Amino acid sequence: MLLIILLLLFQMSYVRTFSKIQHNMRPSMHTSIQYSNIIKDTILNDPKMPMIYTNKYLKKCIINGIADDARSAEGSKGSKGSKGAEGAEGALTCSSISKNIARGVAKSNYNRQFVSAEHIYPQCLLDGKQSNDMHNIIKTLNTLNANRSNYKFHEDYDIKSKNWVELECNNYVNHKDKVFVPNNDSRGFISRAILYMYKEYNCNPQKIIDIEILKKWYYNFSPTIDERYHNDIIKRLQNKNNIFISNYNKKNKGIKKILDSL
Repeated sequence: MLLIILLLLFQMSYVRTFSKIQHNMRPSMHTSIQYSNIIKDTILNDPKMPMIYTNKYLKKCIINGIADDARSAEGSKGSKGSKGAEGAEGALTCSSISKNIARGVAKSNYNRQFVSAEHIYPQCLLDGKQSNDMHNIIKTLNTLNANRSNYKFHEDYDIKSKNWVELECNNYVNHKDKVFVPNNDSRGFISRAILYMYKEYNCNPQKIIDIEILKKWYYNFSPTIDERYHNDIIKRLQNKNNIFISNYNKKNKGIKKILDSL
């Protein structure tokens, strides 16, 4: 009889403990789902948000849905039988990217099939709070996101090596050495996202980029209008500012001190 009573008491204690655990988990799960929706609405669904690893011509094609008409639309601005300089440049760049991707993204209105959220400082190296910081999350094409993986950023590639693969928009990847070379349009944004994660969470930049390359990209590629827009939107939502964007200045003593500490 005593044994039965003890078993009943143990069972009741277990049920109460399990219920308490479930109760404590629900807010966390709800918060995670809620934050995922915020990231989706803020980063992915806003056509004004920048796209990392791409270029302004691809973004123009995607937003306006003119991938197939880039050559004729811009070329018609010039005189008959010739092309304007802007048209020739636009046609040349659009021809170097995948028109099927540009057209597909435009028609799908940023469907998940084509666009995803990229963590510049890899998500696998971050905890939950760090991983949700949208100063480190930027929209990109799924194919480029998958190829970058969590590889280290590099500046140069060897076109003669069979290990290097050319991707869309002048990006390159070496899966054997786990190295990713982004195009010039992306390098400044990448450097400032990494510096933000270092300042805010003490994330080690050397895990994903050589320090000299990081500094070089920061100084050589100033913030774009799209990058500043990204920072302004995230600042309003998170009440956190990326000073490496808003206070960008090659002579800024505070930023120079941070860079020298690396």
